[in-house]
Amino acid sequence: MISENSLFSSFNLDTESAKPSRQTLKSFDFADDSNTPFALWKDKPVSRAQLYSHVETLSRRLPDGKYAINLCEDKYLFAVSFLAVLVRHQTNLLPPNQTSAVITELIGKYPSSYIISDQVESGLPVSPFIVDTLRAGIEFPHPPSIESEHLAVCAFTSGSTGNPKPNPRTWGQLKSAALLAIDRFNLTTDPQLVVSTVPTQHMYGLETSFLWPLFSSSFFHSSQPFFPEDIRQLIKSTPQPCMLISTPPHLKACVRSQLEWQNVAGILSATAPMSMALAKQVEYSFKAPLFEIFGSTETFSFASRKPARETFWQPYEKTRVVSSQDASYLEVEHFDDIKRLDDRLEIQKNGTFSVQGRSADLVKVAGKRMSLAALNQHLQQINGVEDGLYFVPENQTESSHLGALVVSRLDKSVILHQLKQLIDQVFLPRPLYHVREIPRNTLGKVNQQDLGHFLKGLSGDQNP
Repeated sequence: MISENSLFSSFNLDTESAKPSRQTLKSFDFADDSNTPFALWKDKPVSRAQLYSHVETLSRRLPDGKYAINLCEDKYLFAVSFLAVLVRHQTNLLPPNQTSAVITELIGKYPSSYIISDQVESGLPVSPFIVDTLRAGIEFPHPPSIESEHLAVCAFTSGSTGNPKPNPRTWGQLKSAALLAIDRFNLTTDPQLVVSTVPTQHMYGLETSFLWPLFSSSFFHSSQPFFPEDIRQLIKSTPQPCMLISTPPHLKACVRSQLEWQNVAGILSATAPMSMALAKQVEYSFKAPLFEIFGSTETFSFASRKPARETFWQPYEKTRVVSSQDASYLEVEHFDDIKRLDDRLEIQKNGTFSVQGRSADLVKVAGKRMSLAALNQHLQQINGVEDGLYFVPENQTESSHLGALVVSRLDKSVILHQLKQLIDQVFLPRPLYHVREIPRNTLGKVNQQDLGHFLKGLSGDQNP
């Protein structure tokens, strides 16, 4: 039995969030030419016709059930599995991480579900349906027909601001959101080869390295490199200059590696705000333009900017952000209702906006307010600090100090002195812990439950 304060909340197929978009089409076409490449898989191009064949064949082998928990790490196997699930009139569940505890609780919440994986894993609550090889039948020149109203996916938030929340989305909503981004980045007239360090189970990875190529002329590499040298070698081996999809922590590590980068047409970043200083370093190191997109699991991406030169975000076409006295909202055609945003926005007369921080991360100390995101950015910008994170101590009151973690060889007194030049003294961290690493996930985010366990595990000799 799952307790009321369990990690996941279930969703109802009849809820407002699962309503179909205003689109009246019954199904959507994919990119037009079935002979164009969709992916580089095992270092060989896979055409869209081959994709459709793989999808059709796999769909006949899938288990019965309402939901498929898609854990495939290979991006092409993920794509085939994702579409095959839809052909079987099932729904993909994308967990915030792949730990046994998370998967066990997800199955408890959605009992009519099974697991799809591309590798045999121990510790899972049930044996997964393994997709490690694909059987190709006759090549299909036409894509499968998928109802626009079909509930295609439920993606869960990362838990960085609390418990993961479900976000059910229809097939029509996925495509409508993707087309807005494709138009912003000219991916139909200027197709890109995508190399991504981001897992496809996250909405950022789902959009950029699966949905964008699916509905445009772009294609993607099925691998997910992690270390800077692995990323460099993969990019170097691609048949044409690529678009690198990554995150600020990954890009920061790439810059610090001092490697020689080549074959990069452009870089895309998301999941955390990037400082202008780091953005300029990234462009200098990669010798390529850097773009940043803004959005969330709840909303898809809906704005972009060039962080090396711009501080304001430009919403996509047919997209508008508005503010009231207490909150900011998103208006876009694939949602029937306006979406309240977790971020506090300052909107300009021309429709662009700046981000003042998340509503949930606004802290008050000694009568003064400050965003945790802004404090983190100040801490991370100190020369000699490799990584840094502010946190709110347990049972914090307005008179309590904030704490912080740092990965740095600098002495604590030096870090505090540098911070005094940047922030009000009431926000200086007490305690300040030196740690080997901050418990970030593959997207560079910190889950609040993981952070709580980490803080409890800090020993007394850490010199707070």
